[in-house]
Amino acid sequence: MRRAWLPAVLALVAASCDAGPGRGSWETLEPGLELGRFPGCTTAPAEPPAITVVRVDPGKFELRVASASATPERRSRTVRSWAEAHGLVVATNAGMYHQDFVRHVGLLVDGEHVNNPVAVATYKSALAFNPLRAGLPPFELADLDQITIPELRERYATVVQNLRMIAPGRRNVWAASEKRSATAALAVDRGGRLLFLFHEAPISVHDLNRCLLALPVGIERAQYLEGGAEAALLVRAGGREIDLAGETTAGFSFPIPNVLGVARRATSPTSEAR
Repeated sequence: MRRAWLPAVLALVAASCDAGPGRGSWETLEPGLELGRFPGCTTAPAEPPAITVVRVDPGKFELRVASASATPERRSRTVRSWAEAHGLVVATNAGMYHQDFVRHVGLLVDGEHVNNPVAVATYKSALAFNPLRAGLPPFELADLDQITIPELRERYATVVQNLRMIAPGRRNVWAASEKRSATAALAVDRGGRLLFLFHEAPISVHDLNRCLLALPVGIERAQYLEGGAEAALLVRAGGREIDLAGETTAGFSFPIPNVLGVARRATSPTSEAR
């Protein structure tokens, strides 16, 4: 892993989950793409107290998904390999996957390509993008208690279903648990921007939600992508490269079958983000 900025993060004062994270800082990598670094929430002060947030303007960047199931070899790759192959400036897990190392656990449809056509009833969050008609937002991070998968598929060519972390109304809907891990997640803020999230230190998702809601970034909804060794976030923009993974062994990156990311837009979208 490449953490050139880790010493600066470690200099930040760690905060407990009850106190919430500090204000942190933002860095503009390029127009429409910002890197935020915030103290994390952990009960183990020796662990890196870092929440990384990548804020994306959907007017300047387009969402893409890449899957092993869409390739002849049907083989998992590292996040870096996926990013290089598909021109992604930001890349992370598309979500959890089955033991065949190919199929996404929730529904995953990308245009004509179907990775998994079966929606999971308990997975209450879906990212939808590539609108099928004019006037729609470039993407929606939809709550499936408010809209159905069939309705989303009528509006968008790409739908990726995952577990819900933060529901509309900024509600933490994840039950308390002793299970702790590094976590990759996705969120939308009140300005309609997409947020890629990565918490390096092991933490329960319930406690992570509390921390995310305390951040000064205006999170409205969030979905869980992955935890543990498989969790990853890669940023390659503005002359910077940040490579984060849940595995602590230096240089290790876990191969994964499905990746979500953003690439620079060639042209502006026809509609504004929500």
